[in-house]
Amino acid sequence: MMVTVFLLAVSLMLIGYTLTVVEAMRHSAAWGLATLVPPLAIVFAIWRTRQQPVATALLILPLVFILFAMPFFSLS
Repeated sequence: MMVTVFLLAVSLMLIGYTLTVVEAMRHSAAWGLATLVPPLAIVFAIWRTRQQPVATALLILPLVFILFAMPFFSLS
């Protein structure tokens, strides 16, 4: 069960990352290349939340889930 939840979160995060890179390429080539580095993709996603709310949510929410909720799965 834990592995399934983790893989679902990672899959959603990859979809959000892909959508963010596509939006960055549409914005400018420099941002498109910069978002190939994942921390800069998070910065771009937060900066452009109004233009791409779904991509930002798919990038940030699974990351928050993995960072804060997954350690509790190992306790049971």
